[in-house]
Amino acid sequence: MRRVLLLLTLLLCGTFALHAQLNFQFHYNYGHQFYEQTKSGSDITTTIEYSGRDRWGSNYILVDFDYSHDKISRTYWEFERELQFWKGPISVRLEYCGSSLSHHMFDIGPTYTYLSPSKKSCLTATIMYLYNVGQTQKSSPKFSGFWMFDLAKSKVTLIGYLDAWEFSGFKFIAEPQLWVNLNAFKGVAKDFNLAIGGEVRVTYDLMLPDAWCAIPTVALKWHF
Repeated sequence: MRRVLLLLTLLLCGTFALHAQLNFQFHYNYGHQFYEQTKSGSDITTTIEYSGRDRWGSNYILVDFDYSHDKISRTYWEFERELQFWKGPISVRLEYCGSSLSHHMFDIGPTYTYLSPSKKSCLTATIMYLYNVGQTQKSSPKFSGFWMFDLAKSKVTLIGYLDAWEFSGFKFIAEPQLWVNLNAFKGVAKDFNLAIGGEVRVTYDLMLPDAWCAIPTVALKWHF
């Protein structure tokens, strides 16, 4: 089943890549060694990420694969659709998140987007109603934020998101990322779309019960 999901994801993203932005990321999660409770966590995560716009709004798709030893231990996927049939900074987000560990959520709510005149900076804020499938607590409010800053003539990109919601207590996750884009440097081919960087996965009451946790990674990213 996981191999089928991987194949379908690659085919889907390959089709979208003709019209939008697609990237592949390889993360080494060395931060798991910082906490006794997370030492058995996956050392490697690969990510397929797609984003694009059309005249009715925008799309975002993300699929994570966590690896333990010689197999995929967990798959997580996220599908977002921003609906906007009008002008202005407000859109409506429809979102589905799920995983191979029987975790499924649906969200809906308004999004406010700020895009700088140069289009090198972007900020969004979304307030959503969250519905949990197959959980004792069916619904809760959720706040989601996103940021992107293109710096130093596109040599450095700061990008990330945060989510906060209530599910048997306060939950929080944020993943700030920093990328150095090699093709923005003099002497590097413009179509050499490799970026070097990483992220810090900051959580509360997710990886550690009732506690904060920060898992840094080092990573490579290739834009197609």
